[in-house]
Amino acid sequence: MSALLMVHGFADSGETWSALRAACARRGHYTAAIDLPGFHRGADLRPGPVLAQLDEAVAVAARRIRAREGSVVVIGNSLGGTLALRAGAAGEADAVMALAPASVRLARWLHHATGSPMTARLSGAPLPPALMRTALGLGYSRIVAGAPGRDARRAGRRFFAGYDRRSAVATAALGVRLLPELEASVDPAAVRCPSLLVWGDRDRLVPVRGAQRLADALGDGELVVLEGVGHCPQVEQPRVVADLVDRLLARVSA
Repeated sequence: MSALLMVHGFADSGETWSALRAACARRGHYTAAIDLPGFHRGADLRPGPVLAQLDEAVAVAARRIRAREGSVVVIGNSLGGTLALRAGAAGEADAVMALAPASVRLARWLHHATGSPMTARLSGAPLPPALMRTALGLGYSRIVAGAPGRDARRAGRRFFAGYDRRSAVATAALGVRLLPELEASVDPAAVRCPSLLVWGDRDRLVPVRGAQRLADALGDGELVVLEGVGHCPQVEQPRVVADLVDRLLARVSA
């Protein structure tokens, strides 16, 4: 049996892995997903740098799983992808899968939007909760998903189900705090374990350009680009990602 630790992205939660966990469980894999500190049911963040606290949470979970199962593969999406690579570099994982890791090169518009005074005003606007969730769900379908549509809007509503005005403002502030720490936050050459990068060719948040350069810089890296997929492959194509998990585990066994 293979043990998989799944780490979500910014503003997301462990629920993002539900379809992939089910697909992996059917293949006999042990899976676990955590809520990172500062998000949803995760612990509160302490003052000071954020990334080190997230690393600590991933390391603690990985060590517990390794002690129980003998080995652990860390799988992460976006911010979680960055944390997965950092776990590999720190020796906390026997293999890593990073789905569009956020440390590579975020889209320029995202940098501008995060620091914009207009974003701060809008995040504090007194919108009714139902209207806010509808707007955020529509935004998810247009920005995060590979193809807008009913399924993408439904995924967006699930993504933001736990948010109200207060938590949305706090998350926006956390993004401003965290973004500078993501720049050059991964040393690819230090990741010596087998690693697999997965990207959607329609990713508007972390564009696929530069992905091959990262894969080449990893000690034992491979890149797979999925057609028609956006920023969260585990949501849009869970069975395909489960196939890729098996592919990575075969490399580990070899």
